[in-house]
Amino acid sequence: MPLKELFTLGNLGSRSAHFSGSVIDEIAISDAEPPEADHQAPVVALEWDCESRMLAVQLQNQAFPCLYDVVTKQLSRVDIGLQGHTVEWIGWSRCTDTLAIATSLGSLLLMRATCPGETVPKPKHSGRITCGAWNSGRFLALAAEDKQVTVTDVITGATVKTVTFGLDPQAVAFASQNCVGEPDVNLDQLVSVSIGSRTLYIFEVEKTGYLGGNNGAIELAFQPSYGTMAHHLWLDKGHLLVGFQTGIVLMVSTATGEVSKELHSAQYFPSAILAMAFNPMVGRACIAGGGRVEVLELGDEVQAIPEEALDFDPSIVSQLEWTSDGQMLTVATQAGAVSVWLTASPQTSAAWGPRIAYLTSLRQVTIIDTTDPDWQCGFDTQEEPTLLALSDHLVAMACGNQVWCLRMVGGAQRPQAVVCHEQAHGDDITGLAVSSTFLTVLTAGILTMHSVSESSGGSIQVPLSAVPSGITTMAMVERGPDTLVVGSHSGRLLQIECETGNILRDTQHSYAIRQVHPDPHGNRVIVEDEVGQALLWAANGQCLPIPEFAGPLETALWDAGDTPVFLLSDVMSLCIYAHFPDTLAGQELRVLATQAGPSGSPPLLLQQGTVTFLDDHGTLQSFLLESHCLLQDSANGRATSDRFAAEMGLGHLKEATQSATSLKDADAWRELAEAAVHLKNVELAAKCYEAAGDMVAVQALFPLLKEADKEVVAGQLVLLLNQDFEAAEAHFLRSGRPEMALDMHKQAGHTQRALELAHDLDASQVLTLSFQRAQELEAVEDWQAAQQLYEDCRQSQHAGAMTEALAKGCTAGLAKCAVRQGEVAYGMQLAKGSGDAALCCQCAKILEGLNQLQAAAELYEAGGDMDAAVVLFIRAKAFSSAQRVLPRTSSSASTAIQLARAHEAEGQYEEALKAYRTAGDFESVIRLYLGPLGRAQEAAELARHSGKPPVLALVARSHLDRGDPQGAMEFYLLAKQTQEAFAVAEQHNMVEQYLRAVGSEASPQDLARAVQVLEGRGDFERAGDLYRSMGDLGSATTMYIKGGKLSRALDLGEASDEPATQQALRKHLTLVNSGAAPGLPPLDLLRLRLASGCADEAAAAAVTTATGLQQAGDYKGAHAELCASWRCFAQRNVALPPSAMRLLVVLHSYILVRPLVKLGLHENAARMLVRVANELELFQPHAAAVLTSAVVECHRAGMGATAYTHAARLIKQPELKAAINPAYKRKIEGLVRRREMNADVEEAVAPCLHCGVPGPESQLECASCHRFIPFCLASGKRMNLGDWGRCGSCHMPARSSALAAFEGPCTICGGALGAPSAQAVANPQAHLAALSGRRDRVLKGVTHSLAAFGL
Repeated sequence: MPLKELFTLGNLGSRSAHFSGSVIDEIAISDAEPPEADHQAPVVALEWDCESRMLAVQLQNQAFPCLYDVVTKQLSRVDIGLQGHTVEWIGWSRCTDTLAIATSLGSLLLMRATCPGETVPKPKHSGRITCGAWNSGRFLALAAEDKQVTVTDVITGATVKTVTFGLDPQAVAFASQNCVGEPDVNLDQLVSVSIGSRTLYIFEVEKTGYLGGNNGAIELAFQPSYGTMAHHLWLDKGHLLVGFQTGIVLMVSTATGEVSKELHSAQYFPSAILAMAFNPMVGRACIAGGGRVEVLELGDEVQAIPEEALDFDPSIVSQLEWTSDGQMLTVATQAGAVSVWLTASPQTSAAWGPRIAYLTSLRQVTIIDTTDPDWQCGFDTQEEPTLLALSDHLVAMACGNQVWCLRMVGGAQRPQAVVCHEQAHGDDITGLAVSSTFLTVLTAGILTMHSVSESSGGSIQVPLSAVPSGITTMAMVERGPDTLVVGSHSGRLLQIECETGNILRDTQHSYAIRQVHPDPHGNRVIVEDEVGQALLWAANGQCLPIPEFAGPLETALWDAGDTPVFLLSDVMSLCIYAHFPDTLAGQELRVLATQAGPSGSPPLLLQQGTVTFLDDHGTLQSFLLESHCLLQDSANGRATSDRFAAEMGLGHLKEATQSATSLKDADAWRELAEAAVHLKNVELAAKCYEAAGDMVAVQALFPLLKEADKEVVAGQLVLLLNQDFEAAEAHFLRSGRPEMALDMHKQAGHTQRALELAHDLDASQVLTLSFQRAQELEAVEDWQAAQQLYEDCRQSQHAGAMTEALAKGCTAGLAKCAVRQGEVAYGMQLAKGSGDAALCCQCAKILEGLNQLQAAAELYEAGGDMDAAVVLFIRAKAFSSAQRVLPRTSSSASTAIQLARAHEAEGQYEEALKAYRTAGDFESVIRLYLGPLGRAQEAAELARHSGKPPVLALVARSHLDRGDPQGAMEFYLLAKQTQEAFAVAEQHNMVEQYLRAVGSEASPQDLARAVQVLEGRGDFERAGDLYRSMGDLGSATTMYIKGGKLSRALDLGEASDEPATQQALRKHLTLVNSGAAPGLPPLDLLRLRLASGCADEAAAAAVTTATGLQQAGDYKGAHAELCASWRCFAQRNVALPPSAMRLLVVLHSYILVRPLVKLGLHENAARMLVRVANELELFQPHAAAVLTSAVVECHRAGMGATAYTHAARLIKQPELKAAINPAYKRKIEGLVRRREMNADVEEAVAPCLHCGVPGPESQLECASCHRFIPFCLASGKRMNLGDWGRCGSCHMPARSSALAAFEGPCTICGGALGAPSAQAVANPQAHLAALSGRRDRVLKGVTHSLAAFGL
């Protein structure tokens, strides 16, 4: 808003005060000045005190400063009492009413405004002091023409720092603590000094670390274009504002990391900057140049506000100064005039219930009702009020020593305020309070109360003789009878009845009380004391420190619509709390939230979480506290867990039930139930537990609904909620039924506390509880205390009323405690005298633990536990007693063993031997035989007779110790300890003996261990046999190969299709092929390839070998090679591959020609030769001979056409023609010339063995199914199922009729074909399937044989 001129201090003999353009007062200034004063002297210093009440003005070359009090409107001068001195600089402390005055001769005076005469000058400099500055505490910095800057501690008067410069310091300033947002850095230790109007030197009074590693000082220099410095001052965030003689204003940073960084620069005036001022409360700075003042807004950007600029032309502005609250700006000119401008309306206000009274202008008061927007009351005042007070019908205001009380009349439509009381007091009014009928004024620590009721028609002073003086603060209670709460300098907190003036409550505190803020009913009072503590005084007189509030307290508000809630406000933040005076834990003060406070006045009103306040422009504003924001959401129907948590924190349990219903969460209901229990709301707690499904809790709460005794209810609730027995006991003892505390502790097992209560509440239970407590002490091993309690029970005056069970229990406990305490005889006497066998045994067990063996044995015997008694007698070496008790033991054998062991320990071996025999402990008998008695033979016989493994093993070990491994292995086997037996066999090279001893019972583990031993010794063949007997054919094959027994490996491979066997053979085949293993004969190599599963490789090798022989003309050799391959393939029931079979058929046909011709079977021979001629490329060296034979035999067989065909082939090819045998050449040539092409004799047909379609007998490939048809080894023709035979040696198929006529050996294997070698086949289909390769391979089983090992 535009600045308003408030008043002007003139220099022409008067002071004028202006507001809104009208003169309201004039006072002659000459009364405050000496006659010789220069009224035209410019103002060189202008300072407001920290409370913005006193304005200090210093004119040039004057020996006194002037003080103006804005409240009393008094103008006075200060006589410094120093002749020859003129005042050069003045400055108010930032925190006290101390004014520093510096003189032209280097002296410093410190004056209190309340005691202006008490000034003592102190010399500080040798030259004229030119400037100075205060920090926020006790330090004062002064600069003088002696080129020094000193920093003085005004409390001690000591100079804490002196800095000397080469030039005169021109200006000095302290940074303020709010200069940076780093609370750990104390910025008001920084001093800035302008040196020679060119540089700024900044140093630390005390080390803060803010200036980094610069030895506590930095120096800032500026661009020459800016000119020389005129003024500088500190802003927020460690920033400096510097004004230059050129009219330029510069903002520069001193923060770490950005030192000397220019943040803003602009030229605001054509000439020098004459004055500068900054106020952090409004965030603005003012700069003056010539006769104009500009206002700068220091936000994210620096902006001038033209509408708030001030123009004093033709006067020249010399000084600018803000009040600390930023409400007034003071401007002084070189003509000596001082004017004060209002920058914001004073924020004087008061609140009562929902109503607020506040200043809307300097002399206008407005009252509004926050619950009724249409209700408003306003009135003008004669003076500017400094205090306001409000009630439901009255409003009071004060200014200086004057008070006015006005009554609001006219109803709700047109309310008006009418003065009902006006009075002037002797002193300034410092406190004001008003109720509906009473007005209270505080002046100089004294209360004055007036009754201003409408019925009295005036005001009547109420005597307050009982109220002491020294009152520092007061507040009126809003509701109920008119009462006043006051605090005093002595720390007394009083509640006064306004009607009578009597003191209703008087509480003493340790410190003086600064502020009081009662709740609307006056039951609770928020107090701030002189040390800054914030406290809450409850109705019962209990004082609770308010947590998490650092202070200082600005104001405190109780929520007018929510009794538990209140807030505390400091300058920066708001702390919201809830106070619950009656919970299970007593008084509870709950912190709800902490948030930033509003910018403007302190909060005025708190209503249902809504805060109302005056902003910086004097306008009422409101906002919702963060603790209540989620409650606002509930109005929109959003029931969330966050809102539920907020309601729980505020204690709004009824509203929380609605949220819990929406959440449908049993945990939420349980939490709400616990909160209701905590606040003693039994009915609500029962409903919530029921909703949570906890019927046990509901049943526990149900009786409390009808319980009238509140202490009983509280005790039960404490137990239900958190099992706090101590708190529950306190409640029960305060109730009408204190015995409930005793019952509670009994049920909880708190016997000690129950016993203590029983002495006072029920003596009849003392004996029982004492006995129970003694048992507990005994259980925790406090024997002495337990024994004492048992004794007390036996000797109690009520012992005659003791039950039999209780008496027996006390005796038993006493006996056990006595024994444990070392009173053995006494304890044994009690135990034996009780006649209680169980007690005797219990005491005996205790004595046994204490190593009192003889006494323990006697008590065991007395208790009838003969087994335990004899054991202890034995341990005590009381053998005679042990022998006496032994017949009565339940287990004489085990007892006899113990006795035997005792004899053995004493070296009585024969007695021990007898006892062991009696107990049947043969192992111990044998141990004695083998050990100290040295009777090994008897031990072995006894071991064989017993057959017990432990005994046999013991004998085995003795044999081993004596060097008899055979005997050791034998007894280990008898003991079924095969692992130990094998270890002996392995160690002594007796594995074969071990296997023979084990026989057919050898386990796989035995065989595995044995084979490892054999393999390790290099006996690979025997290891292979063992592997084979174990079924591990792969390992057996490997062992046979390692042992050089390839034939056995091949036999095993041919008899088995095990992958492991084939893998082992394939590995050896790889070594043979690579030359890493010795070569093999062709047949063995063929077998190896077949056995390793490499049938294709075997066939290819056979074909390759046969082809080589065939190409060399060795047709018989090639035929023999293929026949051998066929036999090997046949042995494995694998068909010979087609390539090999084709070559075999052609070569076999060639071989058959001669036997067939010899038998006169020319057509058969001709057919074979035709088959050979069709594969003539296989017989290239003898091609002419083959064709010649074919022509001859075909001619003989009547196959003229075929003969001509082959004869033509001979003649047409010159190389063949040249090779024709001369004996047949002419005949063949004639055959071709005559073209004798007689038709061939018709060839007999035979059905295909696969599809049944007939075809020529010599054609082995079916023209229909194109499958190969097995051929007859004797004739080369197709096989016929009706004429099926085979060679008895190689099982090659042959027609039975052909075999009968064939002469000579088998053309496949060379074996004789006569009977019985030639065999007819009864099932030719099976043989056909095998030959065709369609039958599945039948693996021969592996014979597990251990014959080599005699198994």
